[in-house]
Amino acid sequence: MKKIVFVLLMVSFAFSLNYEKAFSKLTLRQQLFLYIVYQHAKKTKYKWTLTAIAWKETLAGEALVNVFDGGEDDAACGPYHNLLSSVFERHPEWVKTKFNMNKICTRLITDINFATKEAVDELNYWYRVRKGNWFKVWASYNGGTKYKKGEKYAYDIYMRIKALKKIIGKRWDYGFIKLSHNR
Repeated sequence: MKKIVFVLLMVSFAFSLNYEKAFSKLTLRQQLFLYIVYQHAKKTKYKWTLTAIAWKETLAGEALVNVFDGGEDDAACGPYHNLLSSVFERHPEWVKTKFNMNKICTRLITDINFATKEAVDELNYWYRVRKGNWFKVWASYNGGTKYKKGEKYAYDIYMRIKALKKIIGKRWDYGFIKLSHNR
């Protein structure tokens, strides 16, 4: 049993080094994007989760719109790739038209406070449904009710959070940003 635990710890350590290396290869613009996301996310209980999601979902700000995963109903926008269908479900007062979808997508991209609120609402929903099991919360953020579909995603978010905590720790809480310039 001790050998299995040791092997799992070593594998986890090796993967976390890969994520740290990946972070160090981000451009200054991508690192600044994540810093801005973190500054908004730290006002919530999901600061690491939201920062990791923004890193993964948008390639650290390089792709703020995703319309190709599952069609029009699965279009996702903003730093956390909020699903438009989920945003409309939370706001029944908004009529779901193509025009309004474009409008909400634009708002998710340009209004980080709105995007953060919507992502927090989504995480709160899954946190309640999954009874605080973070792995299932992250998997559900990606896979919805079919959270098994999002298990790889959840592991990826976990590893990104681990790397972010190690790389930036609490420095970003105090506004101290040390960007590594590699490109």
